[in-house]
Amino acid sequence: MSLLSNSIASAQNQNTQLVQGVASSAGYINQIANPSGTPTFLTSLYAQCGVPMLLQSSGTVGNNGALTLTSATDITYSNCYMTFPQGALFTNSPAGQYFTQMSSHTVGVVYNNQYISGIPTIPTAAQLVPIVATGPGAYIQPTGVLNSLVNFTFPGNVVGNNGAIRTLDTWAFINNTNSRGMSSAIGANNITGPTVTTALSSQQVQHVLRNRGLPTLQVNFGSGGTGIATSGSPVGLIAIDTTQPQTVSYNAILNTASTDWVVLEGFSFEILPG
Repeated sequence: MSLLSNSIASAQNQNTQLVQGVASSAGYINQIANPSGTPTFLTSLYAQCGVPMLLQSSGTVGNNGALTLTSATDITYSNCYMTFPQGALFTNSPAGQYFTQMSSHTVGVVYNNQYISGIPTIPTAAQLVPIVATGPGAYIQPTGVLNSLVNFTFPGNVVGNNGAIRTLDTWAFINNTNSRGMSSAIGANNITGPTVTTALSSQQVQHVLRNRGLPTLQVNFGSGGTGIATSGSPVGLIAIDTTQPQTVSYNAILNTASTDWVVLEGFSFEILPG
């Protein structure tokens, strides 16, 4: 079966999860076992999502999850997840990301549907859990705190000695000259980590991490470059054991002001076995 056929077969089975790498006779890791135990060909695309994940500004939460943001977003996020500190939604509400439906750039309703891990999904109307509580009022979005907006785990033994990992992520952020940070990481190792301090509104980041002839050593592009780019920093070596399951996270941080905001608009995460 050709690589193109592999991709087509994989596209026709979008619910297949990578659970265990299987090496071919040629030495390439091109098959995996799906949850039912049936071998299937490995696609390069492992995970992707277009559900917006927000590190929004400070704001006010009224009764029953009624939300008003201090800083308007550029577009209306009718279905998204927003990040709230502890106690922001109701008494002792856990910190984390909650499903939110915005009706304007500043006003919306937060539900008690919390994102924990995996690929974010939009709840159906029957799955929505309303917040029924007196509003705590104003909350302050912390600065200087790295927030994981999305996290998921890929299995061991699917990259290979000479394989690679590629991430493509799209970000939006408030247009000012404050410091806003966005990053993707595998475990504790940052793969991308651009910090924006100029008056821009969005950014798309593409990055490739390559195994260095061993499944436990990678070469990474110099910091400061994204997409087709050059960098003043040398390439770096990272020691990630890809024979073991690894957790991927997409993160955001507000370095300057709690009135700023960052949005992970979507991402694609690919495994290129070799």
